[in-house]
Amino acid sequence: SMAVLDQYVSFPASTDWDFGDGVPWQASFRLFSATGRGSAELFFSSQSAHFGAGWMVYSEANYTVIRLASNGSIKAEWPYVFPSDIWTAHRVNYDGVGNFRWYVNGVLLGVRAVTGIVNTVTPLAVGNGIPSTVTGFTGNIDEFKWEKDPSLVITTSETYAVETGAYPDS
Repeated sequence: SMAVLDQYVSFPASTDWDFGDGVPWQASFRLFSATGRGSAELFFSSQSAHFGAGWMVYSEANYTVIRLASNGSIKAEWPYVFPSDIWTAHRVNYDGVGNFRWYVNGVLLGVRAVTGIVNTVTPLAVGNGIPSTVTGFTGNIDEFKWEKDPSLVITTSETYAVETGAYPDS
């Protein structure tokens, strides 16, 4: 797992982190949002500068909404009140034709049609932003799994069964 603020995991720059390039992708992860968190904290991002080119996924409004932003503007929002000091399972995906879905504990928060994502070939940061001066996530992010492939079948149902055990090490 990964701890707060300036601690994050970064993956090398790749077109794999392009959000709206027409290739389906899905990210699954668990969050432990700790007490004392800020009002805007990043989950993961591939941005060249704070709120600039690229994209970022973050909480806002005192942890009552999840936002997707790109190139200086908010592209989608999902209302969700984050609980403090418990683990929640999250999944966000893109179907390749413009629709983003967000799930919490296996329940769909909503589908958002999104256009205007500005992609950059930059590193993927989990738990903070690029550059690392952007406020990081207060708590822990664990079991982050990124899948992207033209043949990927993403979750589209209203609900899905959440795995309660840890992912295998292999």
